[in-house]
Amino acid sequence: MKLSAALYWPCNLEKNSDDDILGRKLYKQFDVVVQLKTQVQVTDPEWQDLLHHVRHGDCNEIHLGMLRQLVLSHKSCPVTNFTCSPWQDAILVTPRHTVRMKWNSMSAKTRTQTLQISLIKCPAFDTIQGLQLSLEEKFAVATKPCTGRGRNRRERAGLANEVIIAIGMEILITFNISTDVDVANGARGQIVDIVLDSREEFNISMSHEIELKYPPTYILVCMLCTRAHTLDGLDNGVLPITSLKKNFNIVIANGTKISVNRQQLPITPAYALTDYRSQAQTIDHCIVDLGTPPSGQLTPFNAYVALSRSRGRHSIRLLRDFDERLFTQHPNHHKLLNEDQRLQQLNCKTQKNWEELASRVK
Repeated sequence: MKLSAALYWPCNLEKNSDDDILGRKLYKQFDVVVQLKTQVQVTDPEWQDLLHHVRHGDCNEIHLGMLRQLVLSHKSCPVTNFTCSPWQDAILVTPRHTVRMKWNSMSAKTRTQTLQISLIKCPAFDTIQGLQLSLEEKFAVATKPCTGRGRNRRERAGLANEVIIAIGMEILITFNISTDVDVANGARGQIVDIVLDSREEFNISMSHEIELKYPPTYILVCMLCTRAHTLDGLDNGVLPITSLKKNFNIVIANGTKISVNRQQLPITPAYALTDYRSQAQTIDHCIVDLGTPPSGQLTPFNAYVALSRSRGRHSIRLLRDFDERLFTQHPNHHKLLNEDQRLQQLNCKTQKNWEELASRVK
């Protein structure tokens, strides 16, 4: 389901898609609401106040001044040294896929060259009924139209055309693999070992840049957070990640529809994240890109999600200047307030029901 409007937006049969209307109906079925009111992520009270105003699009001059002082080119920006800890490990949060990919690529190459270790390119392994693709079939895969909002031309069935990996690389999981142990879409970790397919004709130490023919047998990842028990022979938090297999359809020149099986690691480098991928993340030190893109537009939602990844002003910088309207003109301010009020009422109802149940049990 791909939604084009926020779920608190009232359904409009003329403007909303069928998925939007269905999404809204499903959302409204939830009538048990528990609001978490203790803030544990943001440790800077002034930053927390700013985020509250960003969310509602009613920032004042003090808030805007606070943000501008975090722009790297601003004369009042605190000194930030990206060559040493902690800023050398800062993560970029950007709304642009192209910026994310270039940043990740350059970061990975720089780090592997500095550490003199191999950078490994893993092309997706596509087959049709167990056989490798013909030239015509490869062309059909490469030119397959991307449908749906947010589709990426560099992936098929949600799996990338190519993944780069290296020992020590920070990565992000892109699929729900094992949610019971937190190996899920958005989880982060660091690659600690790579086991190649037995059919590969070289080992990792032979070259600084390698392109594989087959997906690795598995990679070992030290997860940033996991509930998994320690596995025999592995350090605490280290788990094996294998490639996934997903199907998608192509149409060749004669009009025949063919199912392609893609095998690829469900990961991406995590030196840069898109704002929607960064949701629910707490990033120790981050750089946020809020510059107006050459095409499309940013919304207050983009701004809020990106800025709320940080614990406070001490651990966030803005890559470049921004359009003030992101913080002063919320497109759905009244609808958002109405939805906040509805959720608050449901929260009170849930709390009352729980207290009545607890009293009966006693």
